[in-house]
Order: sequence, then structure tokens, then C-alpha cells
Amino acid sequence: MTIYCPSCGKPNTDEASNCISCGTELAKKKAARFKGTMMMSGPGALPGAPASSAPPAASPSAPPPVAPGASQPPPKKDLAFQKTMLGPMTAPTGMAPPAGAPAAPAFGAPPAQAQPPQGGFGAPPPSGGGGGFGAPPPSGGGGGFGAPAPVSGFGATLPESSGGGGGFGASAPAGGGFGDAPASGGFGGAPAAPAEEKPKSKMPLILGGCCLLILLGSCGVGGFLWWKANQALDEVTGGDGVIGSMNRLAISAHFQSITSTCGFDPSGAGASGSFHPNVFANYQSIACQLPATAATVAGDGARSQITQSDDGRAAALGLDPNTCSTLTAGAGKAVLCNGVLVHLENPAAFQ
Repeated sequence: MTIYCPSCGKPNTDEASNCISCGTELAKKKAARFKGTMMMSGPGALPGAPASSAPPAASPSAPPPVAPGASQPPPKKDLAFQKTMLGPMTAPTGMAPPAGAPAAPAFGAPPAQAQPPQGGFGAPPPSGGGGGFGAPPPSGGGGGFGAPAPVSGFGATLPESSGGGGGFGASAPAGGGFGDAPASGGFGGAPAAPAEEKPKSKMPLILGGCCLLILLGSCGVGGFLWWKANQALDEVTGGDGVIGSMNRLAISAHFQSITSTCGFDPSGAGASGSFHPNVFANYQSIACQLPATAATVAGDGARSQITQSDDGRAAALGLDPNTCSTLTAGAGKAVLCNGVLVHLENPAAFQ
């Protein structure tokens, strides 16, 4: 081991205690202390021996048996500072052990032949590989930074190809460009075939038809019942209708009352309740001329006729013409409005 003088810097051997040049006392170097992980590999090369490649791997062999009576190896000492030790792993049986790393050259030995650099900065690229920074691009590949632009770069003419898109500024591809006619089925093209519509339900039509039939049936039944009611009423009233039949009964009752009062008072003053107050004075003198059979004739539809008419007398008295009926029997006539007599003509004819 060489020790350098701290004063003059001359090299000295490790056995020297003073510098051979200036006589300065040399300090002895302390042995290196184990501090951490120890990496163990193949045996190092002998000092002064040239570096060589690893020896060929030999097939593993079984350890020699221990002879009887041989002394056993001493037990391992407890290393106080022992930490992690990584040593070479024994290859499994049947597999060649891994080759050891090349040993570092010993101190003072000539350096081993350096390996050729693998593509450093500015160095020519290896065969088949891509170039470094500033190197010319390999044939057929894209260039590096500063290399010539590839084909179809910015502003270059688009090479003829089947449907390929060009770079910025290149001619537009065939079909589909801005302003060109849209492709089939695109915006503004022929519309697609409409989807098949689902058949509409006929249930609303069926329900509407049923409702219409019910309405028509109800109208028909109602009309038929109305006709039957009128027919039955005509049979009861003798064809006079409801108002005519009621007014016939009222006239017959008034005739019966007049003939009764005239039997006690021939002046006719007792008949005032059967006439309208505004016209009684005109008919008081002839009221008692009604025969005793006048009530029977008025109530018999075969002997007298009644019509729904006021004979032009309801308006003068402020009565409703729809409540009036006129009863005739030969030359005799009686007009009833609103339940009272408003006219009496030829009373003696009601017989």
C-alpha cells in the first residue's frame, strides 16, 4: 500500500515511518472497519495479474465426506458487529452456477482494455439503432431533433395514397371536404327510411262506437216511451192532451157550481167565484141560463170539443195564453184561462 506524504506529497511504502524525501513523520492508516453490507462475489484477481474473463462454469460436485476421527471445524464466533452478509448463492443441482463479475484490476496493474462506448452524446449511432441528438436519421425512420423533415410534413404535398389524410396545408382528401357535396346519408343527404310505425289501437274507436250506440238506443227508447205515454194519455183524456183534459174537468166543475147556486139565487150573483173578476159583470145576467145537463156535456168528449186556444182574450186580462182552452158544444162556447172562466157564450146550448 502506498502512503503519500502530507507535506511534499511524495509516495512512500506502508512500512516507512518517515517520508523518504522530506523526513516528515507518516501516520499509519487504520484498517478499514466493517460498517455495513458486505458484498461477496468470486475471488479477486491476484495483484499484477491481467484482467480476464470469468472461467468456464464447472459442474457442481458433492462435498467430500468427512473422514472418521477428523477434527470438526471450530464453532463460529459471535461477531458483535455482524450485519447483513450477501454471498454467492449456490446454484441448484443440475444448473450451472452464474458467471462471476470480472474482477477489478489490482493496484498498479495496467488498466483493462476499455469497451467501446455505446452511443454517447454526438457519437455515431450503433448499427441498426436510432441516432442521438443531432445525428442523421436512420434510413426509413423518423429523424431526431434538427434532422430533415419527413415526407408529408408541414406544407408538403400529400403523396398519393388510398384515402390517407394529409398534413396541414395539404390538398383535401377526395370526398367529404369543406364545401363538397355531403356523402350519402350525411347532413342534407337522402333521408333514412322512416321507422315502421306501430299499429294504432282500435280500442278508442270501439269505445266511441259503443257510447254512440247506447246514446242512440236511449233516444229511441225515450221517444218510444214518450209516444206510448201520449197514446195512453189520449186514451184517458179522449185526445184533449194534458192541458185540454185538465181544463175540460175545470169547466165541467164550474158549470156544476153555477147551476147549483142559481137554484138558490136566480140573479146569478152566486156565480162570481167561477168568473174572472174583470169580466163577471158582463156574464152575471146569463150565467143562470146554463141547463142542469151542462156539466155532463162539458165533461163528455163525445158531446163537446176542447182546443188549446184563448180566443184572443188572455192578453187583455194579462193572463198566459198557454193556460187557456176553448170548449164548444153546438153554438155554446166557454173559454177558460188560468183556472177561471173569461168568456161564456150561448150557455143554453150546453145540453
